[in-house]
Amino acid sequence: MKKIILITLSVLFSSCASNRVRDGKDVDDITNSDFKKETLVRYNKNEDYYDVFDFPKSLKDSLLAETLQRSSSMLLRSPAEEKNGREVESEILKLASLCYKGEFEEAFSIVDNLYRRYKKHPGYWNQVGNCYFLLNDLRKADLFYKQALKYDKKYAPAYNNIGNIHIKRGEYEKSMAAFEKAYKLEPYSLTPIYNLAQIYLNFGVINKAENLFLKIERKRSGDPSVLGGLATIYLFKNKITESISFFKKIPSDNLENPSIGLNYAVALKVLGNHDDAQDIFDDVSNNRPEWREYYEKVKRFVREI
Repeated sequence: MKKIILITLSVLFSSCASNRVRDGKDVDDITNSDFKKETLVRYNKNEDYYDVFDFPKSLKDSLLAETLQRSSSMLLRSPAEEKNGREVESEILKLASLCYKGEFEEAFSIVDNLYRRYKKHPGYWNQVGNCYFLLNDLRKADLFYKQALKYDKKYAPAYNNIGNIHIKRGEYEKSMAAFEKAYKLEPYSLTPIYNLAQIYLNFGVINKAENLFLKIERKRSGDPSVLGGLATIYLFKNKITESISFFKKIPSDNLENPSIGLNYAVALKVLGNHDDAQDIFDDVSNNRPEWREYYEKVKRFVREI
């Protein structure tokens, strides 16, 4: 499994750090309320940090390796929940949702509107960084993640996402250090555990990867990528029966993912199930350039007589 998940502006940084009015009003329409000093929203860890593994099971199966918080669509809180003291979470999650859906113009207008109240809130800066990450502007994403750490040096999500930047840049040792930092700060949060398990697996640190994947499986069972990670580990350990038992738990619509389907085909072929191996392989998507070389190797192996 080669992909590491990411754990949650056509505008310059200076524009986010300004107090200018952005409502497009004419000068004659501006009133004293436009200059009213807004109350700062203070950081509350219990309201800000969320873990995608805590989402309902219906979302767990939609895991995408390329996303920042393991789900391509974020939950929006209801008005009732906002009235019960969840306004902070609602506004940050709304910003996240817009960026994940690619609605950046609206998202960046929210960034500007929230600045005066959230300028000392690490979750706000972290999510701005996420929006830039989704635009593949890694330099600005890194800038905003570090801005989050300016207001809370122990803010685990920022370290997790800095790790994802290093992955994008091919700086794998630095990514491991960042994920380990996030895990140390939030040992019960499953998103950094998953990222760290994946990079251990990529480096062949099999036992550490296995322990972390099992930790997630015990707490939140049934996640396809976690099951795929465990199945791959047992394949590496030549425990083929155990490997296939985990692959069989994965919903069939996830098997087209090359990080899962290719290794499943290999395991079936090793066990001697040639026809099943070919069937699984035929369903694997071949439109991912980063998997092409491995795809061709597995194709040759599966088709060997």
